[in-house]
Amino acid sequence: MGERIGQLWSSISSDLKELVLHFTLLLFATALLSWLANRRLKPKERGPLVSVPLFLSSFAMLMLARHFGHDRWGAVIIAAGLAIAGFITVKSGTRLPVLVALMLALLLGFGLNLSALVLFAAAFITLFISRPAAK
Repeated sequence: MGERIGQLWSSISSDLKELVLHFTLLLFATALLSWLANRRLKPKERGPLVSVPLFLSSFAMLMLARHFGHDRWGAVIIAAGLAIAGFITVKSGTRLPVLVALMLALLLGFGLNLSALVLFAAAFITLFISRPAAK
């Protein structure tokens, strides 16, 4: 009986550590990409460093992707992520990289860490060398 409790506790603690790590990585990536998107704008036009609806929806997508790791469900989760990204972008009118944040969350949730790193690097370079849209 004690061995089973020990195994259960070790699996819960390892899952919790992985979840906290994903939470931290996603928070850092969202904050950095939002800062890059806002850095050349006037102070009046800047948005928040971390958008709460964006971060919560992307973290929810990460947890959903971790739970459903099957091939068929992956396509459904990605489609739902794109719909959520479009909804957040239209409703908030923000210039934050909503699509990149949700795709990062999905890639991390599916365990595709190298793909998430490449997507983050490409978004970082693109936002770093881009200029704000002229009005």
